[in-house]
Amino acid sequence: MFDAVIFDWDGTLADTRQAILIAFQTVLRKAGCDVTDEFLDKLIGIGARNMFKKALEAADISFDEEDIDRLVNEKNRLHAELASKIRLFEGA
Repeated sequence: MFDAVIFDWDGTLADTRQAILIAFQTVLRKAGCDVTDEFLDKLIGIGARNMFKKALEAADISFDEEDIDRLVNEKNRLHAELASKIRLFEGA
């Protein structure tokens, strides 16, 4: 019997990169933040809150924790809508 299971979806079992970038870029542009996909791609894995903070800082846009909460919630909603863009890797 197992005591725990470790599950890694993003980038391990499924190619979620496109959906992640679309969701972040859509939300960031609504907030007036313009960063490249390459900028965001390097941040994937540090968590949505930290990605938003780094993007807003790079664009010199002030924010508070409530702003970050709002952005994360909007990104999560949009990411769920983009489920059709997620593809499993062969063999997953």
